[in-house]
Amino acid sequence: MSSTSNPDNPDQDLYDQLPQTVYGTQESWSNGKIRFEMFPEGYIALNKELATGLHPKLEKLLANNPAADDVDVRLSQIAVYCAIALDGTYNLEERDKLCFILAGRLEALRELPSPQIVVN
Repeated sequence: MSSTSNPDNPDQDLYDQLPQTVYGTQESWSNGKIRFEMFPEGYIALNKELATGLHPKLEKLLANNPAADDVDVRLSQIAVYCAIALDGTYNLEERDKLCFILAGRLEALRELPSPQIVVN
């Protein structure tokens, strides 16, 4: 994105000033004895979406596959569920971006629970 004025979009300068997501970055720090590494933001966003409980079909799909503990297999199964085609191998930055894409797609595919009427 350029910081030059764009006559088609006068707000472009404002958009350019917003903080941009840097895919694939991992925060890490050390106290001298232990090194701590955080997961990239994309993985966190995807896990938050999976934890909503609004994807029962996907949860069953992942539960029935014993290889779903492998991160690559898990991401590929989620991509198939989301109808997203994958091609090739991905580095950390590309996986992080993929996780953001999957989280957004899963948000659109949420299955709201059917309402239950409770009579007292």
